[in-house]
Amino acid sequence: MRRTDPRIAGWRGAHNVLPPDDLPEGYVADALDGFFDVARVFEALPATTDRGGPDLIAVWRGPLQLALSADGTLYRLDHLPAEPLRTGLTGDWLAAVAVGPSVYLSDGRDLLLIEDGAARPWTVPAPQPQVSPIDGAISPGQYQLAVTWVLDDGRESGCEPLVLTLAQPSGLLLRHGAPVPEGAAYARVYATATDGTALYQRGAWAADRPEYRLLALGEAGATLDTGGYDAIPPGQCVGAWGARLAVAVGADLYLSPPYLPHLADLALTYRMEHPITALWDCDAGLVVGTTAGLFLLSGQDASAAPLLTLSRCGVLLQNPTPIDAQQLRYGDGWLPVGVLLVSRAGVLHVADSGQATLLTADVYQFPTGERATGAVMPFPGGSQFLFTIEE
Repeated sequence: MRRTDPRIAGWRGAHNVLPPDDLPEGYVADALDGFFDVARVFEALPATTDRGGPDLIAVWRGPLQLALSADGTLYRLDHLPAEPLRTGLTGDWLAAVAVGPSVYLSDGRDLLLIEDGAARPWTVPAPQPQVSPIDGAISPGQYQLAVTWVLDDGRESGCEPLVLTLAQPSGLLLRHGAPVPEGAAYARVYATATDGTALYQRGAWAADRPEYRLLALGEAGATLDTGGYDAIPPGQCVGAWGARLAVAVGADLYLSPPYLPHLADLALTYRMEHPITALWDCDAGLVVGTTAGLFLLSGQDASAAPLLTLSRCGVLLQNPTPIDAQQLRYGDGWLPVGVLLVSRAGVLHVADSGQATLLTADVYQFPTGERATGAVMPFPGGSQFLFTIEE
């Protein structure tokens, strides 16, 4: 284990929510080097480190923790030691979806089915470059959404999965933040039932279009709006509240009318005293993170909703990281469903009820002024909070 300089752009670190007691203050482990097991023993992963082994070129985190090295070996990281599942792969990225106990995975060239601790080839008809969205409504239920880039040769890359539960008319903002792969022609959006029994292709947009789209769910069912939105400048926050589009520009918060999720329909709703850095919708309302504190916009009518203060911890510019129940342990129990926000005082957890909890006691404190994004990576017997710090 080595000390890592957090000022290095793109540095990836890992810190257990229950760190070993004998570690010096400020000592962290590189997530590509290894992790702490349930006995608080650091286990190295030499097969995936950038020193002394094949270079790691892609990682997928889900029910399994998978990594692809430059020599074409697929590793499973949540077993000790790191377990090679397959060799001889020729792709350069990982996209996967979990269906029950199985994981369907592609490295860009080969399709694999991982189940019962083994990976075997899996074949499906090759995707066609042309897009024909399916008409009709999607019935209520739980669905897995995925956004993929379609390359010139028909392969799909850069999968970003989301889970959506359809119960009543609502809205969901899709953000495809990954860099556009070289040779990408357009992007596809899929919705599939979690049991794998149905697959809906909901629409597509050209690779040169902006990255924000809204899935509007009305009485006619689910439709993907792929109209020509104006590009949103970098550094501005975008979110969804019910069926409204929310956009923050500096300290100003703009909301669209219900079911009219277009930038042209936005109206100034609130002018905060400090710049807005994060937006997230929850059961209690719209969470607004600023450089000076965390606020909750609540109420049925957005134009007259009260603004409630949750925390005075300034939130850094970043994307909220959603967590499910029993995914991140804190104190003597599990944190409820909510999101993680990186603040100047540490990591904030905001539950769907609107309750905010500061996690500075258990999670690494980020340097002031750094930008950070987070994701939760589970391991057997506990969880580990992963983050990336960029200059």
